[in-house]
Amino acid sequence: MNKHKVYIVKKENCVKYFSRCFDEIVLQCSGKIGSVLLKPNFVNDLPSEKGVTTSLHLIDLVVDFLLQNGIIKIAIAEGSIQNTESVLKSLGVYEKYERKGVTIVNLEKSERITVNSPVTVSAKSFSIPKIIDEYDLLINMPKMKTHALTGVSLGMKNLFAFFSLSGRRFAHLTDIDNAIVDMYAYIRSAKPILTIMDSIVAMSGNRGPIHGNPVDLDILLVGNDTVAVDAAAIEIMGSNYKAIKHISIALEKKLGVLPDIHNDDGINIHDIKKKFHVPTPFVPAKDRFVKIKNSIFKKEPVFEHPGKCTKCLSCVKICPKNCINFTHDTPVINHDQCVGCLCCNEACKYNVMGYRVRFGMLYNFLLFLKKTATGNNNA
Repeated sequence: MNKHKVYIVKKENCVKYFSRCFDEIVLQCSGKIGSVLLKPNFVNDLPSEKGVTTSLHLIDLVVDFLLQNGIIKIAIAEGSIQNTESVLKSLGVYEKYERKGVTIVNLEKSERITVNSPVTVSAKSFSIPKIIDEYDLLINMPKMKTHALTGVSLGMKNLFAFFSLSGRRFAHLTDIDNAIVDMYAYIRSAKPILTIMDSIVAMSGNRGPIHGNPVDLDILLVGNDTVAVDAAAIEIMGSNYKAIKHISIALEKKLGVLPDIHNDDGINIHDIKKKFHVPTPFVPAKDRFVKIKNSIFKKEPVFEHPGKCTKCLSCVKICPKNCINFTHDTPVINHDQCVGCLCCNEACKYNVMGYRVRFGMLYNFLLFLKKTATGNNNA
């Protein structure tokens, strides 16, 4: 089984290539695929057309394919950064898929079990939803997006939602990239993963994964190695997998390989690259300047458009350091206490928040020098 194949396909040809990857997994598992767990990206209830959430039309195609192939035990699982129940209802997930016999799983309410990390990058053990072990195959359905903290939010990052909300907060405080690797390593060891990346409308810009510039691509990436799919997506986005810490670690730990990209639909990747701006993530830990960068050049959240604030308190509830408060109905951030995890940016769906890099002019100058010295515009 050639797991490192990644198919870049036009959306109308999705089922053809999905079927090909699915058949490879069935062959690998000796035909023992009787149940499937789908993990989309429903980080909040903003529509797919904004480049935020996984397309329901794409999920329809996958669910219908599975039903037509005799697989009736299907579940869709998600744990949003906001209230998951409200997000699922707002997007119409319950109404749309329960009619087809699909189980909808709110990961916030799922029973959890403790597992050991196969690689122990950030933790020896952590909890996962017990329901993961009840399905034979995981179909990972991320959105192609940028991310202010990790550079990109793709297939590996999509599985980050299997951590509890408190676990995700802790990972933001310590090292989110390492936590992403630990979760992916466990899921990969437990069951086969088929990744279908929704790039129909992707997201570019410094403020992903919630607010950015929608990029109409009308394509999908399909493969049986999530790391390879992610690396292919990063190349298509005009960046470099070496600049994305969790991808680099996954390759180093042999949790995946670089992709063998199959572009049978003749998609112009060169033109796609022009449409993306991938933000510079945290400097990888091996960088000699990492301590200086993390302490001095911190990404600090700011209320860019306070007039848009609805006082939903999502930013207050998600902040792991409790450093956001409302004073006379005005949101205020205690930057001395803030650790720059940008959880509040992800939680705000009303485009109120942004961030600034402390000593930004100096940081950009040093980044320019580093790129010049290495000859890598995506360093």
